[in-house]
Amino acid sequence: MLVLGLVTVLAATFLAGVVGFAYGLVALPALLLVGVPLDVVVVVNLLVGLVTRIGVVIRNRRCIDTAPTALLVAGSLPGMAVGLWVREAVPTRTVELAAGAMTVVAVLALSRPARAEPSSRWFPAAALAAGGVGGILGVTTSLNGVPPALLLMRRATSATSMVADLAAYFVVGNTLTVTLLVLGRGADLRPALPLLAVWLPAGVLGQALGVTVGGRLPQPLFRRLVLAVALVSGVTSVLQAW
Repeated sequence: MLVLGLVTVLAATFLAGVVGFAYGLVALPALLLVGVPLDVVVVVNLLVGLVTRIGVVIRNRRCIDTAPTALLVAGSLPGMAVGLWVREAVPTRTVELAAGAMTVVAVLALSRPARAEPSSRWFPAAALAAGGVGGILGVTTSLNGVPPALLLMRRATSATSMVADLAAYFVVGNTLTVTLLVLGRGADLRPALPLLAVWLPAGVLGQALGVTVGGRLPQPLFRRLVLAVALVSGVTSVLQAW
């Protein structure tokens, strides 16, 4: 499990470094298939996503639009509270099944071209709603980046801007989510610490390699490849949970 998980984190962070998103979409179902418990997967994914995005924030700090990032984080707070209730009320096997299904739905949504750009009139409400859904998904499955990614894909002026905004959201949102899991749910981080000691350096390396070679690869083709990998992993994890 340790070795397979290391390979999974390395590959997922590399893919995310190339296309700017989708770490959780690849890592969540793959780590569940490896045999890592859901509670541990959530903590590992949140912390790996947090640490690997710090460098992106520093490098692209001038491209960050603070307004949508603040709205997404603000909306995520009540969502996290709902997510805590869901984790207590719903059996783990059901959450695992929902996580795989959510991966499939998210891949299908991300693969569709954006038809319209959200108007400035309703964007604040949409950002708060996306943050709220992201907060629920973050606590339960670590897929907190999916709703913000769907929203920012329509609004961002460039790919760099979207990546920078998402990175800032992950750094702040993942910090709050892990803190809430520990304080609000009494999550035990000890089972995740030995895994993080091995997997986190691999995640940092994978992210750095992905960012380095990303500009040399055909983005549309590689983006489809990432979504295809996530789709296969999601379907397989649904079947396993079923």
